[in-house]
Amino acid sequence: MGKPSGARHCHSRRSRECASDLRHPKHCGGSLACRLRHEDQDCRGAGSWPPRGHDHKRHGRARSHPPRRGPRGQFLSRHGRCHRPPAPPSPRGLGHGGPGPRMGLAPSRPSSPGKSLDVLPPTSGEGMNILVLATRIPFPLEKGDKLRLYHQLRHLAPNHDITLCCLADRPIDEDQTRALSSLVTALHMLPVSGPRRWLRMMGAWLSPLPFQVTWFTDGKAKMALHTLLKEVEPDVVFCQLVRGAEYIKDFHEVPKVLDYMDALSAGMHRRSHMAQGILGPLKRWAMRTEGNRLARYEARVFEYFDRHIIISRNDRLLIPHRDRDTVDIVPNGVDLQAFGPSSSPVEADMPTLLFTGNMAYEPNVDAAEHLVKDILPLVQTRPVRVVLAGAEPKQRVLDLASPEVEVTGWVDDIAAEYHRATLFVAPLRLGTGLQNKVLEAMCSEVPCVLSPHAFSPLGMPSEGHAVVCGDPQSFATAIDQLLSDPSQRHHMAQQAKAQIHKNFSWEGHVAGLEQILKEAAQ
Repeated sequence: MGKPSGARHCHSRRSRECASDLRHPKHCGGSLACRLRHEDQDCRGAGSWPPRGHDHKRHGRARSHPPRRGPRGQFLSRHGRCHRPPAPPSPRGLGHGGPGPRMGLAPSRPSSPGKSLDVLPPTSGEGMNILVLATRIPFPLEKGDKLRLYHQLRHLAPNHDITLCCLADRPIDEDQTRALSSLVTALHMLPVSGPRRWLRMMGAWLSPLPFQVTWFTDGKAKMALHTLLKEVEPDVVFCQLVRGAEYIKDFHEVPKVLDYMDALSAGMHRRSHMAQGILGPLKRWAMRTEGNRLARYEARVFEYFDRHIIISRNDRLLIPHRDRDTVDIVPNGVDLQAFGPSSSPVEADMPTLLFTGNMAYEPNVDAAEHLVKDILPLVQTRPVRVVLAGAEPKQRVLDLASPEVEVTGWVDDIAAEYHRATLFVAPLRLGTGLQNKVLEAMCSEVPCVLSPHAFSPLGMPSEGHAVVCGDPQSFATAIDQLLSDPSQRHHMAQQAKAQIHKNFSWEGHVAGLEQILKEAAQ
């Protein structure tokens, strides 16, 4: 990666009359552009580049400027933007379709994973024109990054115009279109070719880029996005994850905000220590290599963005950059209405220990094995049931099934699983970031027995809110004690739920993100 090369700035932009514009795929460099909402505006949000009416003979061609820095040391753009006024509120109802693709854990609400939530009403403030880049389509909500972005879009949508650009190696389906159409002004799929991906990966060992950055970065998709950026002229660009940074890091006409989400390099290093089997040494070497590349990239890409956010203070400490303290904390939230105590609780026939997560994700696979193989044999209470709820279970998870262990696979209603659980047990040893599963369990008034890995990102004292354990015997002892003491379980569940309601609403956290985007756009 080279240093930022400076922005190109068009010095004269003729004002354009308001118009609704239905974009065709050819207008965004071959991407599938779905114009989903048309509203009258005082300035055109998706113009051409150079602007129509720009006279090169009169005004001169665009010139290059050296990048200038702001008070945080970030690069500031030198561009004239056409600021849109806030769009008038319009009724944007949501259809409710059937379940989406069976790809993972049910979303953070008791509805079907293929059903989207109602759009929130406008609140206040001046609207922005925001372009969002996602490396995956944020629906269905079976992965943490998709759940996080979906709720961020849902709470930003009432007050801002959002152009959502998603990398995709397959066409968007009807359920995804229906779920996202009410949240965005325009939805663009940037095709990422499978054959080109594998060709890139063949040479990935010769590149300094992390393997996952190489996997997600496609040259044609990058050109299509740059064409779209020049047409849309956003006030600010919001990029989720460093995996997408190569697409926009050299585009300096617009302020950029990066969501690190987790410290991916630290997570990869932790996973490298747990690789086992015949291929264990090779896996450990590959993961260490990827972890080192990610660490260098997380530090290097920091310079190309005006603002940065991350999910927790713990993860911020793991970003390998001298100015990491300037990274803003924007935690995940939980849908407070979707998760809560059951209105009609059902008494379980035996105590139930629940662990949830996408069971194709290695940290969850490791935690499931740790719970069943290392902790459950030490639990004295019998009978007892362990439920592993989450889709795409690897064979290693399926092999854990027994009369005492239920592996559910995909579940349509994850809230129901919390309602029938006696305890939520998360012995996570790998991964980084704030665990949505812990927020959901606490909000559902399920007492939690957690590893330090699962609990510490919450930033709350453990006493009275959860039992934190570091080894199998302490897990088993805590489980036995809580199963024998209903009053302690009830008190702990109430205390934890109060903390979640106070500190982990999506509304509050997205309001912080909205302020960061506004400051970057100024």
